[in-house]
Amino acid sequence: MNSEQRNHWNRQHKILSGIITKPEAHTEAVAIILELHTALYASEESNGQPMRIP
Repeated sequence: MNSEQRNHWNRQHKILSGIITKPEAHTEAVAIILELHTALYASEESNGQPMRIP
């Protein structure tokens, strides 16, 4: 994961943390979760190792 991807991940995770408990933001939270999940597994496939998140 390069720095641009990591910055995007961090921004999305911060947004998710702020909306995860809000029922009215359920659709947005699911979209972010799926995006982060996809990024995690795409990173793993690209180098054969699980991505480490500090």
